[in-house]
Amino acid sequence: MSKRKDSLKISLPPDPLADRLRLHGSFYDPASRSEISYRVARTKLGFAASYIAGIVSGLLGVGGGIIKVPVMNLAMGIPIKACTATSNFMIGVTAATSAAVYLMRGEVQPFIAAPVAIGVLLGAKTGARIMGHLKNDLIRWIFVAVLILTSIQMLAKGLR
Repeated sequence: MSKRKDSLKISLPPDPLADRLRLHGSFYDPASRSEISYRVARTKLGFAASYIAGIVSGLLGVGGGIIKVPVMNLAMGIPIKACTATSNFMIGVTAATSAAVYLMRGEVQPFIAAPVAIGVLLGAKTGARIMGHLKNDLIRWIFVAVLILTSIQMLAKGLR
């Protein structure tokens, strides 16, 4: 673990709300071959950031993970792998709910959606398998690169 991460953990304040909600956790990290335990901090900031992420998602049509993942990692002290997994879970719940509503309305073309869903499922499984073997810093750099590329694309489209 880097010195920067050690100092980050020490500087995070205790969070009674996170304690009450039992938000702390742990997971086995194949890349470091160790159990990673973490304590969540600044839960109220996480709620506020998620609310803002929802507004931004609704307004701009981008995923809220671009806001939630950095907030969970940098402000709340959650390891990057747990952040990305949590963000993926939230996307899944939201997408499944929306898909069911649109399907019931007859707005989904199953013959078009099925191949896309299969591709996304296979890609998500592959990504999750690969993530387990990558170092945290590499995942963070990949995330930053994707954010930069997305920002450039949005800026280019906005200036047209």
